[in-house]
Amino acid sequence: MQRVRDTRRNIERRCGVEVQIRSIVGSEPTYQINSERHFHPVNGYDKLPGLKQFSSQNPLGQQSVFQIEKAFVEEISMKRLKGALDGVTSLLGNSVSTSKSFSDVGNGALFVVIML
Repeated sequence: MQRVRDTRRNIERRCGVEVQIRSIVGSEPTYQINSERHFHPVNGYDKLPGLKQFSSQNPLGQQSVFQIEKAFVEEISMKRLKGALDGVTSLLGNSVSTSKSFSDVGNGALFVVIML
């Protein structure tokens, strides 16, 4: 409330007009020093609505990341990696919508597959 009074005085002094405060809606909350604390145990809440909502969710997609490293000195060709990736995607049972490979990333390759 002090800031409201100070603002009113500043407006009157700077602008040369009389300011009237007619009403103030709301106020600062009063702090209760000796308020009682209420502890609510976890089992005090109904979990069923949250569990129903969670179990009704349908996933919109899936992301799988595979990192393949060579276990021997022989180089692994892009063709061989692509064949391994095709084998894995066919095991997943989804149809491949788009497939793209990049060989200019670091010391390896990147394969991106979008499945439906």
